[in-house]
Amino acid sequence: MEIKLTLLLSFLLLSFKLAAQPFTGRPSDKVEVYGKLSNSEGKMIYFTKEPYFDNHISVDSTQSNASGRFVFRGIMTEPTPYLLQVGEQGVRLLLEPGTILITGNADSLEQISVAGAREEIIRRIYLDSMARFDEGIMRDQILSAKYGGDTAKLKVLERKLSAMRARQRQVILALMKTYPLAASSIYYTSYFLTTHESRDLAIADSLLELYENSKTAHYEQVKRLRSSWGTTKKLVLGEPVHDFVQYDTTGREVLLTSLKGRYLLVDFWASWCGPCRQENPMLVAIRKEFSGRNFDIISVSLDSDSKAWLNAIKADQMNWMHASDLKGWKNDAAQLYGIQSVPFNFLLDPEGKVLAVNIRGVDLQPFLQRHLP
Repeated sequence: MEIKLTLLLSFLLLSFKLAAQPFTGRPSDKVEVYGKLSNSEGKMIYFTKEPYFDNHISVDSTQSNASGRFVFRGIMTEPTPYLLQVGEQGVRLLLEPGTILITGNADSLEQISVAGAREEIIRRIYLDSMARFDEGIMRDQILSAKYGGDTAKLKVLERKLSAMRARQRQVILALMKTYPLAASSIYYTSYFLTTHESRDLAIADSLLELYENSKTAHYEQVKRLRSSWGTTKKLVLGEPVHDFVQYDTTGREVLLTSLKGRYLLVDFWASWCGPCRQENPMLVAIRKEFSGRNFDIISVSLDSDSKAWLNAIKADQMNWMHASDLKGWKNDAAQLYGIQSVPFNFLLDPEGKVLAVNIRGVDLQPFLQRHLP
């Protein structure tokens, strides 16, 4: 099979008569994509580098010739996701250094064939495997049972959701064992960070050590994951929270650990954050509902404008403790926990241990109902 693929690539690449362009960087970092797409004759072909473990987006383009052939050349130091686009059609691909051949129809890019791209093949295996776990449908059923008052059905669905997540976890681990250094395996390491569970953080740590002692050590995504691991371990379920200092609306110092003794929702938001403002009425209602059960809220703002911050508190009737250092995205507490988007929250028990992380929306009320005495 490998010999046939090599011969196929060699034969097809000979049909491309496009002029070669000079390269910079190491030869091992060079990627060449040769394409032949029917219904693309004379059209512009766009390759957009998508944000992966950085926020950099770049767009490159080439024009298909009269036979529907095109070449894309670039430099990359690790496998990188791109959006291939022809007109209104687009498809995501995981490109890697080497020679890649794309064939198919420009009107149905989801069906194109990609040869010579091992990382893209593995990515599709992961996608096919994860497609079996449609959590969205089950969560909709849970909400329907919850608001319909069907507690028996709700318990059954919650057990099914828990079992499904356990199976998904095992599938990911099995794929990682089969493809230990694949870019998709490295990407799914983030799965073991989002749970905020100590056992999963230990798995993530061992995986990162594997990557850091292999040919993938220089990958940007490995470095970013290690950084995320370092901040995630500061919010581990069942463990004491790492302390921070912020300042209330009068400028007085607020130490998080000084608020022990009650169930405390630590809510990160900002006056300019639309989704945060949409959730604020729900927080107002929840505080009112659970205030008699030793529960309270502290909201930490990522604002830099004091007036906007104070006006938003008043407008949204958030009558609880507020704090900020008015450093915007450079807020010290947000930096401590590696918060990259708001709204974000975590729930502490009276001893200052983490009960839940980023539990929001319709999930928060039933969680509090179950866990508060």
